[in-house]
Amino acid sequence: DMQAPWPPYWSVPAWAAILTAHSPEENGVSGDMMVEAPGLPDLVAPTDVDLLLDPFFLFEFTLADWGVVHLRHPRRRALHSTPVWELVSRAGIEAGVLRFDFTYPAEGEAEFVVSSWAGRDTWQLARAGPARGPEVATEAARRAGLLVPFSDDEPPDARLLAELLPRFDRPAPADAVVNPLSVLRMAAEIDRRTLEAAERLIRLRPNLPVLAVYLPGFDKVCHAFWQYRFPEAYGDGRPAAEDSAELGPVVDRDLAFVDRSLGRLIAAYGTTPNVIVVSDHGFEANTTHPMWRGWHSARGIAIAAGPSFPHRDAPLAVSYYDVVPTVMDVVGLAAPDGMRGSSLLRR
Repeated sequence: DMQAPWPPYWSVPAWAAILTAHSPEENGVSGDMMVEAPGLPDLVAPTDVDLLLDPFFLFEFTLADWGVVHLRHPRRRALHSTPVWELVSRAGIEAGVLRFDFTYPAEGEAEFVVSSWAGRDTWQLARAGPARGPEVATEAARRAGLLVPFSDDEPPDARLLAELLPRFDRPAPADAVVNPLSVLRMAAEIDRRTLEAAERLIRLRPNLPVLAVYLPGFDKVCHAFWQYRFPEAYGDGRPAAEDSAELGPVVDRDLAFVDRSLGRLIAAYGTTPNVIVVSDHGFEANTTHPMWRGWHSARGIAIAAGPSFPHRDAPLAVSYYDVVPTVMDVVGLAAPDGMRGSSLLRR
C-alpha cells in the first residue's frame, strides 16, 4: 500500500523520489515537464493546466509548435540525486534501463540504457517529440538492438489494437476533450515496444542482475477511458451508455495485456528473478480537470515477489523512499548514507 504524498500527484517528481530515495527538495525535481529554450535555464511546466484561466500555457504550446521552445522529458541534469541504476552500476553490477526519465544523455548511466527521449508516447499531446542521435541510447543498447522496436519503420501492432478495441474506426465520443482512441494507439504502442526491447535484452542477458522498465501506457489509458469504465462515479455527468459499453472494457484489456507481457518477460530469465512492480499513484473520477476525466489519486501500489521476498497475507505500508533501499538490499549493497526509507526485507 503506497500513498502518494504530494498532490496533485504528478508522476515525474514522484519517480524522482522513488528512484533516488530523496525528497523533491533534495533531488531538485518538482514538476512534470521541462521547457527548454535557447539561452535560458530549464523551466518546469505543470501538466494540469487550464488554458482559460492561465493563457500563458497556450502561448507556451504555440511556441512549441513553432519550434521556439521544446517540451521535453527531463534530462539527467534535472535530477540532483543519484538514481538507483547509477548506484548499482558504479558498484560493478550490470544494469539495464528502458525509458525512464532522467536518462538523457544515456551514456555513463548504466550498461544498457534507452532513454525516455526515444520512441513516441503520449507526451506528443503536449508537443513533445522523440529525439534522434547517439545520446538516446548507450552503445551497448544499440549493439543489442534495443532501439529497433522504437523505429518509425516498425508499424503499429494491428492485432493488439484490435484486441484492446475491436472497432477502432469508431468516431470519438462526444464528451472527450482528447480523443481516447488516439491516446490508446500511442499508449499501447509505447508499452508494447518497450516490453519488446526488454525481452530482447533479457534473451541476450538472461541473468542480468538489474533491469528497470518504465511503462507509461496504462496511466494514459486510465486518463482517457476512466469515465467509460466507471460511469457510475460521474452521476449526472456520466458518458453515453453506448460509449461506456464499448469503451469501458479497454481499461481491463490494457491491464491484461501489460500483465501478460510482464509474465513473458519474467519467463525469459534464466532463473526466477526478484520483481518489484510500482505505481506511484492510483486513479479516480475527476470532473474539473481541463483535459481528463480520470485523474491521479493518492493510493499507489508496490508489489514485490521472488526468491528474496517472503509471502505476506497482509498489506504492508510502503513509501516512495523504500524502493531504492530494497533494490540495494536485494543485490547485496548497502544504501548510501543520507538516503531516506528502508528495505522491505528488513521489515
